[in-house]
Amino acid sequence: MSKMLKNTTVVSVPTNLNLQFFKYWVEFLRPLHKINPRDIELMAMLLYKRYQLSKVIQDEKVLNTTLMSGKIRKEIRNELNVTSNYFQVMLKHLRDKKAIVGDTINPKLIPRLDDTCEDYKLIVQFSFNGRN
Repeated sequence: MSKMLKNTTVVSVPTNLNLQFFKYWVEFLRPLHKINPRDIELMAMLLYKRYQLSKVIQDEKVLNTTLMSGKIRKEIRNELNVTSNYFQVMLKHLRDKKAIVGDTINPKLIPRLDDTCEDYKLIVQFSFNGRN
């Protein structure tokens, strides 16, 4: 068996390209961003809304501005059933964790999706610092 196959595990996660996918995405990336569970809901919702908007808005700057507009924020607040004040606290948490930088989602946390794809691969490489 080759070293690559020996040191590789592939796990399939059945889902649809909907909010659930983005929840899984943010959960899998949790070791990188360390967002708390309640804020993960918001992050997943922001990514999902961004994905939906990206189908009709091609310009990244316009896409980011639209995503953070009052209208979209209100939609997300309503879907999460949180007050405006609590929503602002959640956004602050995301900014503190660098998941949101300024008024844009950190590009490292945005899955690069193509509507024509049948699956999406997230490749995680564990680099060992030393043996214990």
